[in-house]
Amino acid sequence: MSNYNEKIILLEDDMDWREPYVDLDPRSNPNSKFLKTVFNPEEDTFVHFIISNLRKTIDVYKNSILTEWNLEYDEWVDENIDEIIEFEDNKQVFSRYVTGNIRSLLTLAFDVYCLQIEGAFHNAFKKRLIHIDQFQSVQYEIAVASILLRAGFKLTYDGDSIKNKNGNSCEFIGIHKITKDKISFEAKSKRFKGVLGFFGGNNLEDLKSNFLGGLFNKAKQQKLEDLPFIVFIDTNVPPSKDIGLGVISYFDELTTFFEGDHNKYVNNNEKTPYNYIITTNFSDHYAGKNVVTNKNSFTTIFSEQPEHQIINNDDLIRNDILRSLQNYKRGLNIITRVTT
Repeated sequence: MSNYNEKIILLEDDMDWREPYVDLDPRSNPNSKFLKTVFNPEEDTFVHFIISNLRKTIDVYKNSILTEWNLEYDEWVDENIDEIIEFEDNKQVFSRYVTGNIRSLLTLAFDVYCLQIEGAFHNAFKKRLIHIDQFQSVQYEIAVASILLRAGFKLTYDGDSIKNKNGNSCEFIGIHKITKDKISFEAKSKRFKGVLGFFGGNNLEDLKSNFLGGLFNKAKQQKLEDLPFIVFIDTNVPPSKDIGLGVISYFDELTTFFEGDHNKYVNNNEKTPYNYIITTNFSDHYAGKNVVTNKNSFTTIFSEQPEHQIINNDDLIRNDILRSLQNYKRGLNIITRVTT
């Protein structure tokens, strides 16, 4: 979708792209009533629209990270256009390079927008986004919820229904719109000292191949007793400059780690608590004010013998989630016309 020097082209009327399960066009989706602002394509771009919606949803200036990103966004909007592209119909399209901070803000704004326009934005998200100590966790939960929404799931965050007998809660429960399979989900993001407002934990320099072990074990404890279980876990490490085709060098080691966990159950003739393990690296924020590339990397492990099978159509659900992962940020990119 993009070249090395990522650019967003500010054009509001390229909204032909559709997700199979949701209508992301605020002009046609009746759930636009859940949004905090109205989209007027004659006066504003879609990019500005989702930023305005985010700013009216939460007080971004109560969070120092969001404050930095928003101030940089305002400067970015006022900067000179980097490039003008002429189309056959004589329409001019204006583009700007995108930094890590800008893409992080736009991604969050787009995810919030996706949840709101489907009536799936949990009230607790609003409160947690302004707390610096909760920001990284809730940002990832919102990203995963947005991915699942576009994969065809209707989400619920009800307190009692997401708790297991030990009192541990999963993130949310999703019911697939087509298969009607009911699945529990957990989303974890690895924290590092000095990253996204977190001042405890390990240093990035001390990274080991099993650095997700503790977080993964905690996630497994949050499985509900009677439902299939899918774990999303974000590595939150700086993207390598040599990433290509969705591959990250250490993902091979992580795959070996997760396969080892899976095989431990299989070799002991036990069932795994999880159906899928999905590892991501959504880490644009490390680029800061530098130009960022659109590197969307993830890896997956599918259990051979989970405790609870996805009964109705495991293949469709697997494909829908993989498609949504592969298209993560694609909605933002296409709606705002990223150069290819």
